[in-house]
This record gives sequence, C-alpha cells and structure tokens, in this order.
Amino acid sequence: MEPDRFFSQALSQFRKYPNLVALTACLRVFPREETFGDKLVHGVANLGLRLKNNVFNRGESFEQFQMIRQEAFTCLGGFRADLVTIEDADMSRLLSKIGKTMVDPDLIVLHSGRRAHQVGWPRLIVIWLVNSFFVSVCNRSFPENGGRFGDFQSGFPRMSGGQPSRARITIPRVRFRLRGCFR
Repeated sequence: MEPDRFFSQALSQFRKYPNLVALTACLRVFPREETFGDKLVHGVANLGLRLKNNVFNRGESFEQFQMIRQEAFTCLGGFRADLVTIEDADMSRLLSKIGKTMVDPDLIVLHSGRRAHQVGWPRLIVIWLVNSFFVSVCNRSFPENGGRFGDFQSGFPRMSGGQPSRARITIPRVRFRLRGCFR
C-alpha cells in the first residue's frame, strides 16, 4: 500500500471512531525476505493483537507502528523512560484504559525481520515473554539496567542524540473525551 493511502486510511479510523486513542497495524516481513517462521509467528501475533485490541479492549501493539492521538499521548505523559523494551506495549495498555485502541487489519507494516533472523524466533519469543512478564508483573524491564538478555541487545535504532527514532504525524483534531488518565 502506498504511504499516502496507508495514512489516509489510518486517519479515517480516527474520524470514524471519535473515542479511538491509538491505532496499530498488522506486521509482516518484506516478501523477498519472509520465511515460513516469519509467516507463522506474525500470523499468530497479528491475530492475538487484533483480539486484544478490537475484541477485549486491552491495548497492545508492535513497536513498528503506533498512531496515537496527541491529547491521549500528552495525558499519559509519553512513553516511560524507565523501560528499555516493551514501552510500546505498555503505552498501548495505558491508552486502552482511557479510550479505544484498535488494529486495522487492512494496514500492513513491512519490516526486515532482522532481529528474528539474527536471534532466531524461539529465542526472540522467550525474550518477548520474559520482558512482557516483567513489565506486567514487576513494572520494570528485564534486565533492569537495560543491558543484555543473553547476547541479544534490545532497543530501538538510535539517532545521534541517543533517543529512539520515531516518526511524528499530527492527527487532525477531532473532539473526543478521555475516560481519565492513569499512570
């Protein structure tokens, strides 16, 4: 899907659902690099993401794409600086407490699959599960210092200032009410 069409469709969801505070997309590896393991894991993960967001209203997202209403992002104070990983999922969980989060299954974000191909799906899944557990139960990342899990370094690509690289798109203002901010 062309970028203009992708973002036009994403923005249309915010107009269609006034209480929508966050939108995410399904994930796939670039077709020329996609393995059977990629198809299997992303198929299950995309289904789980859709159920969590669209059916159970328990926000969850992949790090590759989150579109968040500015008022909701500001209300929550942005991403937690103390989390070195899973901060995207934590933000989605908090957003689902103040409004609707959803996955648009027609929006597909393609990525290289580099991490899974380097580390291997079984190990990467264990890393995700351990980090999800620690953030959900212990309210911190594992390991706490943000260092290494085995020999795998987690984190986003960094810009020169050491901050995670994230695109910013302003969503046109649509009136809606937040259910309240919880942090």
